[in-house]
Amino acid sequence: MDLHQLMQDLLIDATCSEDLQHRWQASVDSFTDGVFFLEAAYLRSAMSYCQIDEERQVRILETAAQINANNALQLFTWHAYQRLVFDLDGPSLLQWPNMDAYFNKSGGALYLIVMMGALKDVRAACEAKNIPEEIIHDTCYQFAAYCKVYEHGHDGEVGINIGSVNWSRHYVRGDLYRLGRMEFMLKPLPDHQHVFKHKTDGRVLMLLGHEQYMTDEGYYFIDGDDELKKWQSSLTFNEESYIGYPINPNGQAQLELVTLDAREWEYYLKPGDPVLDLHIPSGGGMTLEKCQDSFVRGFKFFDTYFKDLGSAKAVNCSSWIFNPDLEHILPGSNLAQLIAAGYCYPFPSSGRDGLRFIFGREYDDLDDYPQNTSLEKAFIQKLKNGERLRNGGWLILREHADKCAEQVYRSQ
Repeated sequence: MDLHQLMQDLLIDATCSEDLQHRWQASVDSFTDGVFFLEAAYLRSAMSYCQIDEERQVRILETAAQINANNALQLFTWHAYQRLVFDLDGPSLLQWPNMDAYFNKSGGALYLIVMMGALKDVRAACEAKNIPEEIIHDTCYQFAAYCKVYEHGHDGEVGINIGSVNWSRHYVRGDLYRLGRMEFMLKPLPDHQHVFKHKTDGRVLMLLGHEQYMTDEGYYFIDGDDELKKWQSSLTFNEESYIGYPINPNGQAQLELVTLDAREWEYYLKPGDPVLDLHIPSGGGMTLEKCQDSFVRGFKFFDTYFKDLGSAKAVNCSSWIFNPDLEHILPGSNLAQLIAAGYCYPFPSSGRDGLRFIFGREYDDLDDYPQNTSLEKAFIQKLKNGERLRNGGWLILREHADKCAEQVYRSQ
């Protein structure tokens, strides 16, 4: 089938043509009548495994029947599945159409069906690594969590965002696992992170990477910030010392050049070293005890099943959820306690980070955002005040992962 004609039939905007063209012919060549994951029995089994409830299952099965009755829809759905499962290192899927025009604002249902098709591939990747069934099952619950995020931003419609499908490539690879409250995958430490540890008393200090543009408040410069308050970091090493700009454990870079004596300080974590990359699934119950349990389990899990990739020295995360203002917006909360447990650091931001995760989508007008929780109200008020919504970074070393309540870095 001609892609251009398919796009017209399915009301897909012409701007999506380039993204859909990638591997299109391979999908056409492998397409046959009867897409396996559109069958009701398969879909019910997959959705039940992911703990998607009966009401949502019925609505998804209705969409599957609609797709099954239309050859163009079948082929488009098959193409999405092929891109997700067999093109893991290919172009992002983020620019794929949301399909709301064709499905009357419920286009996310198609992508949930695609994700259910990939469930067998997720399980196969995990089983090839001898991952315990309990962990596979817990990990796949995330697809039900994606449904809730989607519904929050789409007036109760059932489905998932295309961004969640794109992110799910990590599950298809068998890289990302849920261990208790948190998810982890093993990744190299990014280029801009440098962690030093005192050889005698164990103090930890982070230095900014070289040539980072910062504000006088200690955060990454964003277009539109005051140019007069912009400064650039430097980081230099020699045999005797490490010279750079420190980051305090609360997450702000300091405009004060320091010199660390190499005889006294160990370059403990450098770019490229393996770390446990932390991802925080949506949902409540994120107590400090559960977080700590996840960290400890994470190190043990990756030491066992990914030992050939190296032993991680830290848990590391960059996310809107570590926004430097959240500790003050939600004092005493589970999140505030988690933030205080680790070493915070500044991270590049857009200035509107977190909106899609909190609200399920972005709106054209700030007054259109729901404001049902204290977090929702606080974020929208900050934007109305002309303030930034920033990403933040957070790190905890392996030896401190079971000492979250001690706030080791803030008490050193």
